[in-house]
Amino acid sequence: GEQLVFNLKTTWGDRHYVGLNGIELFSGEGHPILIKKITADPPDINILPEYGNDPRVVTNLVDGVNKTRDDIHMWLAPFTSGRPHFICITLEHPTKIAMIRIWNYNKNRIHSARGAKDVEIALDGRAIFKGEITQACGNINASNDPSAYGETILFTTDERILENISNYDEMYIDQEAAQEDDENMKTAANRPPSPGTDVRPMTRAMLRRPFTAMRSSAASQVPEYYGKKLILTVTETWGDPDYCGLTGLEVVDINDADCVIQSFDARPRDVTVLSTYENAVQRLE
Repeated sequence: GEQLVFNLKTTWGDRHYVGLNGIELFSGEGHPILIKKITADPPDINILPEYGNDPRVVTNLVDGVNKTRDDIHMWLAPFTSGRPHFICITLEHPTKIAMIRIWNYNKNRIHSARGAKDVEIALDGRAIFKGEITQACGNINASNDPSAYGETILFTTDERILENISNYDEMYIDQEAAQEDDENMKTAANRPPSPGTDVRPMTRAMLRRPFTAMRSSAASQVPEYYGKKLILTVTETWGDPDYCGLTGLEVVDINDADCVIQSFDARPRDVTVLSTYENAVQRLE
């Protein structure tokens, strides 16, 4: 066929946005398929009055950068429950399709809930897939297993074709040298949406570190906070009954410059308060 249409019917829990990281297509000869045009309906979040220059547009889905958490390589659109959300791809010429890989939205563990869940795919008007797409893990170091980032849909079991695909498939190459990390490979469990209003929350694309946000004029309505002392209260872990921990904290001002931290403390300070861990390296510093 020549015209591929993806209908993203549900998300992994987000009520306001739906997104993907990328789409890959491989032919019956095992080669990447050339794409002539890609469009979406709704096109992206720039149709909302709060936005206008957000970089998360649909052409990012075929830019070849898929295993990422970088906004400039993702697509994000408004989601409305019960309505269709289309991505339409026109191929350079009619082609036999052997494999489709959908890279789900992978910004982080929480926002991976924006990824597509129930998806239907049609080729020249004929249904070729209907099912659930795996939620992305929200990380890029967790695994080299493609199933941690989305769904690989095979339309062939021909060993010759699959061997040819492996020569072009970066994820297959990555897997060859991967060392499994069982703890990090666990995909985040689906979290229910937070209770409250159905007002669509603002979402801002991060373009560089330290996390620079693209702010539209309307976004100035988002409240900003001014103060000198910041207290972070950890109320719950992701299941560990004995320890809680963090890797780091960054505080930036409205100009995305690092704030100067004069002093910091924690209660309890760290595991060294336990007699058996006096020499532990997991310290507050």
